Amino acid sequence: MKKGIVQYFYVFLILSIGLFQCGTEKKEVLLRLKFNENQSLRWANTSKSHTEVFENDSLVLVENSIHEGESIEKVLTVIDENSARLRLTYYFEKKLPDKNDSSKTAMVKDSSIIEYIQDFHAVNIDIFPHDTNSIEKIEYVKRLYDQLAPRYPDEPVSIGYKWSNNIKVMLQGGEIKDAVSTYTIKGFVREAGYDCVIIESKGNTIVPFQAEYECRDGNGRVLETRIDKKKIHGIVYFAYKEGFIVKEDNSYELLSEGSKITADGEIKIKTISKGSQSYHLLEASGI
Repeated sequence: MKKGIVQYFYVFLILSIGLFQCGTEKKEVLLRLKFNENQSLRWANTSKSHTEVFENDSLVLVENSIHEGESIEKVLTVIDENSARLRLTYYFEKKLPDKNDSSKTAMVKDSSIIEYIQDFHAVNIDIFPHDTNSIEKIEYVKRLYDQLAPRYPDEPVSIGYKWSNNIKVMLQGGEIKDAVSTYTIKGFVREAGYDCVIIESKGNTIVPFQAEYECRDGNGRVLETRIDKKKIHGIVYFAYKEGFIVKEDNSYELLSEGSKITADGEIKIKTISKGSQSYHLLEASGI
């Protein structure tokens, strides 16, 4: 009788181990953006920042800001199974001098539009900003977007999986720097009605800028040269079945250094900024 009980116990133990192993089988998913005709995604945006601006080592501006708005991304054309042309519109409020009293400011609603061709790895193949015709500013945006692209891996990912992107950046004078971002799969969760994978990102961007333009006061031209360096830490909730971002939270530190040369001479410029940005999905249609 005791032998039978012992045998039953061992059988139960083996079955339990088998069930436990099945229950902890490694979950793997493929990270891919998905594009459908007439697909539209709408997010709520919140950004907070503290910014200090220096000219010739003198503090000339301190600004604390909180902006809330919405962004809408629409698929304009599905090019093929791997890519599409999209339009992203940011709606936000900004401070402008009051027309009736220059000592006061007024909040004005505004928008910013950018179109881009993107593939399923989240790499922007080409970018078309609507808000500027400046070749230098368009090139700046392209470089920034290229460094921020996650470049989703070709293989399935699971908890603990890591990948890195290293972009070589040539600065003024020919010096080469590395803009490196590392991504880690932290877990799986149900968020806003979608099965999501949690992706943590840590990295830096380095974007040089140089342009010549008219002074705002009409007093001649300015040659501005600077390098913008940013450290970024982010958490993304990605709906892996539907192929889009449900939620994203980022914090950053920016250091921008350079100079402005005018007819009156050279001014050293520096901007230090710390802040955060968050996005959460409000509506998804056409998916």
